[in-house]
Amino acid sequence: MRAILALGLRGEASAAQSLVDCALRHPVDVVEGLAVVAALVRLGGAGRTALHTLAEVHAAQAVRAAARQATKSLQGGPHARDRHPRRGDPAS
Repeated sequence: MRAILALGLRGEASAAQSLVDCALRHPVDVVEGLAVVAALVRLGGAGRTALHTLAEVHAAQAVRAAARQATKSLQGGPHARDRHPRRGDPAS
């Protein structure tokens, strides 16, 4: 877990695949998988492909959902998480 956190904090794009490999190697450890998602988010655009991979293939539904949400927030730009739903949006 420390390695996951450290890699996320370092922000090195080259860590993305190693983080995905770790999450897929331990598919029943949901907490670890969610930590990997958070670390990939810290990588920004470099983590987008890795997040997409987790969203598609991780065994835990919670990790897949978190990766999908993180991918959407990265696609929306740096302030996507700060936006409020518009009136009439299904999420509002």
